[in-house]
Amino acid sequence: MTLWAVKAGLNGERENYNLLNNVCTFGWSQLPNLAELGTREGIQQVIQAALAAEGSVKAGSVRIYTKHAYSFALVIEPGDLIAMPLQSQGPVMFGDVNGAYGFNANAPGHIGPHLRRVSWYRPVPRTQLSAEVLRAIRQPQTLFEIRIDHAEEQIRRILAPRE
Repeated sequence: MTLWAVKAGLNGERENYNLLNNVCTFGWSQLPNLAELGTREGIQQVIQAALAAEGSVKAGSVRIYTKHAYSFALVIEPGDLIAMPLQSQGPVMFGDVNGAYGFNANAPGHIGPHLRRVSWYRPVPRTQLSAEVLRAIRQPQTLFEIRIDHAEEQIRRILAPRE
């Protein structure tokens, strides 16, 4: 299993929607159903075209956005653990991915159509997380794998029901 950090918008604007609907969302409404593109190269072509339409094509941006979209749609798997830092509330929400990538063309524009079904646990105060995990979660990227030895095990211990 893999531990992923997924931000819920620049200012946490998708946090409540994600929690209320048991999903993790990835914005960027201009992108089509990523599963239909099927490959990293297909996703990259669509991202490059979307950025060109906005007049902001930069090689570094295309690479980073492609990595985020590809990971969200085609790499994250059911059973992976999601960390969603709550910018509006302070703690971090963790949840297990329990579904494949989905596309909701009718999602509100500020939410974005790209989603994963998630079973959320309770909020975890940042004081309960190791300094390494906190440092990772504070990274500015929208979506990334947290590659810290035993981080997932540490978090699962915190989330485990207490006897």
